[in-house]
Amino acid sequence: MASTVVAGVELMAAGRAPATGMLTETGHMPEHGRLYRRHETDLAPLIRDALGLVPLDRIAFSGWDVRPASVLEAVEREKIVPYQLAQQVANRLESIKPFPAVRKASSEGVLQLRQNIRAFREATGVSRVVVVDLTPTAPTIPISETHTSLERFEAAIEEKSPAISPGMLYFYAALQENAPYVNFTPNVNEIPALAELASKKGVPFAGRDGKSGQTFLKTVLAPGLRDRQLRVRGWFSANILGNNDGKALSDPQACATKVTSKGAALDAILGYPVTSDEGEPTHVVTIQYYPPRGDEKESWDSIDIEGFLGSVMQLKINFLCRDSILAAPLVVDLVRFIEYAHRRGEAGPQEFLGAYFKSPVFAPGQFVVHDFFEQLEAIMQKLRTWSEADSAPAARVA
Repeated sequence: MASTVVAGVELMAAGRAPATGMLTETGHMPEHGRLYRRHETDLAPLIRDALGLVPLDRIAFSGWDVRPASVLEAVEREKIVPYQLAQQVANRLESIKPFPAVRKASSEGVLQLRQNIRAFREATGVSRVVVVDLTPTAPTIPISETHTSLERFEAAIEEKSPAISPGMLYFYAALQENAPYVNFTPNVNEIPALAELASKKGVPFAGRDGKSGQTFLKTVLAPGLRDRQLRVRGWFSANILGNNDGKALSDPQACATKVTSKGAALDAILGYPVTSDEGEPTHVVTIQYYPPRGDEKESWDSIDIEGFLGSVMQLKINFLCRDSILAAPLVVDLVRFIEYAHRRGEAGPQEFLGAYFKSPVFAPGQFVVHDFFEQLEAIMQKLRTWSEADSAPAARVA
């Protein structure tokens, strides 16, 4: 998916592809308490212009990979971006080659990652670096005392402890280099020790697990069923996909991590557990690796609802989508929003970005919002706050 993000931005920046699917590119600022959706869009400025978000043609890329291939080679291998399109920016894509990936915790690995970030910053002249985790789903590492304090976490790195996942290591290196971090994976990297470091360094972060397909639809539909007072008696969600993420999910432990992330939102939105009359869970999520699909993910939802007079009805949805095509514009939005948040001095978990994630990371003790419309309103409220701060008169100093 990383190669799709890079190729997509390069194509849009060159005017070779439409900028579709990004709130930060075509969304409008909210006015007078209204959301950005409006007929009089010419009267409201674009979010990108009103805030001064980083233009697409000023975003530079690098990254890490287990393979040394250039982005162009990755694009041609993955076959997500059409060949004819990729060739229009082939020189740019060929010039972007990854740093060697660090796969195990060690002080040497941290040093390498930090040096890579510095080298990228120096080579490109960018004013700010954002690190986005797009690695495959991995088996869950149990949270232990190692993860609860920065001192213990750093000691575990020195000891090369298996309790430190690669994602945690990249997050740690990003924070040490004052780089905002986005976790687009289901892997639990936002541990207390790193939240502590983010606060100390004054760096924002956001996550977890990009919400682009089936779960996005679930968090749109469930609020409507709830508000119509239709009781959900069961919700069966099945998925097949054949890309690298699907291959990683063929590992039962990795699949369990993903299923947990995909299944967390429904009960929170509805306000009750989805169960049978006997209390047996009836919200079921399955994921199957199916190579013929490639990046063309397919999902089915079969929803049993109970209405007036106890009548039982069903809703069925078949979503044939492109996994990376849905996710790539969300990554661009997240990069632009979190860079701007850092510019404004924001730090810690960026809860207003919850609409982009299946398992949004909130500060301890805060209620986690999953309802997509409430999440969207949180973004709009943040934009209003920023806009009002910009328009406020400067304070006088006596």
